[in-house]
Amino acid sequence: MGGYVSSAGQNRWLWAMVLVHVFLTPFFFEFDNLPFRLTTTDLLAALIVLLWLTNRIRRQPGRASPPLLFPTLLFVGAHFLAILPATDRVVALREAVKIAGIFAVFFAVADTVRTADQRRTLAWVLTLAGAIVSGLAIVEAFRGPAGWSYAGTRPVVTMGSPNTVGAYLASIFPVSLSLLYQAILERSRLGARATIGLSLALMAIALAVSLSRGSWISLLVALPIVVVVLAGHRDGRAVLIGTLIALVATGVVVGAVLLARSGPGSNVLHTLTRRAVSIVSLDSAGDRVRWMMLRASWAMFLDNPWLGVGPGNFQSRLPAYIRPTGSVEKQLVPLALELEFPHNLPLHVAAEGGIVGLASLAVWVTSMFIQYARRLHEARRWVTKEALTNNLLTAGGFAGVVAALVGSLFGYPFVHHVWEPFVYAMVLGVAEPPAAEVPVRGTTQGIGSTASTSSELQGGGLPS
Repeated sequence: MGGYVSSAGQNRWLWAMVLVHVFLTPFFFEFDNLPFRLTTTDLLAALIVLLWLTNRIRRQPGRASPPLLFPTLLFVGAHFLAILPATDRVVALREAVKIAGIFAVFFAVADTVRTADQRRTLAWVLTLAGAIVSGLAIVEAFRGPAGWSYAGTRPVVTMGSPNTVGAYLASIFPVSLSLLYQAILERSRLGARATIGLSLALMAIALAVSLSRGSWISLLVALPIVVVVLAGHRDGRAVLIGTLIALVATGVVVGAVLLARSGPGSNVLHTLTRRAVSIVSLDSAGDRVRWMMLRASWAMFLDNPWLGVGPGNFQSRLPAYIRPTGSVEKQLVPLALELEFPHNLPLHVAAEGGIVGLASLAVWVTSMFIQYARRLHEARRWVTKEALTNNLLTAGGFAGVVAALVGSLFGYPFVHHVWEPFVYAMVLGVAEPPAAEVPVRGTTQGIGSTASTSSELQGGGLPS
């Protein structure tokens, strides 16, 4: 790690801005008078990318190229190509620039995170931000005089939609869970473990009261990734059994408190059950609107198969493709016309980017999953407890990405509240490991380095 110390001083402002950006993602102010309606986090992201580019031009220490460079450039390039057929090219350019900015931040951060300590600090800041958002969401949900109910208050906090709150927390929760397992395995201070555990409890409650079905499904799909990695090691299996028992006990206590808090006509268990059943029944007004949007997106794609209608042009072209199939759907047409996207990432990309955009999306996702598979395959040769704790953050990042991608099948493509945490989960999962983490069979010794000790792996940063 000696080589990193000298470069850390040169890049300390970049790293500090990255951490501030991570924390402020859910708390932003939008400048309506600026081009593209820029927000505070957008401006901070621009500074991060600018400083990163400056450092690379000056040949500061860094990787030969950021991870996933080609597939990401292909995906972003497809959006700029789709500007050509767009009816409103100003809107299309704005959307393409926004997507380019999201992945420029990914390149900058992935190229900056160079040590196990930085990865851990990144996970800590994500966890603390998620805990604060969750606390605010819980207060908002239960502050009404009648308590919280299915038809009552669904928290939006600063994100404009309860589904966005759920998607944000769903992408962070696996990272925080992997951080908790890592802290337990390393026998970190009780205060650190308690902080992470409390943060996870707050996130779980906030996810429940958000009533975001897409977030629930995404977590059910993503969390087994962390569990499987942990269960693959003897020490991990022991920790897994203990934490599962603790989670069940915590769930019982929290459930009792929520049930006691419910007022007349506001039974929490009934509300959650009714919402869960609606995942299968799909009989709500919102579900009918989603079906109309999916059909409209598919029809839009068939009429514009190669390059689509252009980024950001979905809403302006939507009226020609909304075709209600019954009297109930006809009444919901005004609501459908207010939506800016179809709440499904593949169909969104297909409608606005055509076959070219859809193919670039497939290449990008496939390349990302191959990178994860490579990292996790290498981890099979890590046989020490220290190596397992490092690999847990990789698994947590992978699970966070999976949660975001699964959630995008039902939610908000390229909303910065969701995709900026997604970027940081990608960093944890695909960023190249430092030399001390490169696996050699039977040890964690890196090539040309001495074997890492437990204290070196714990390092500094936030509480560990």
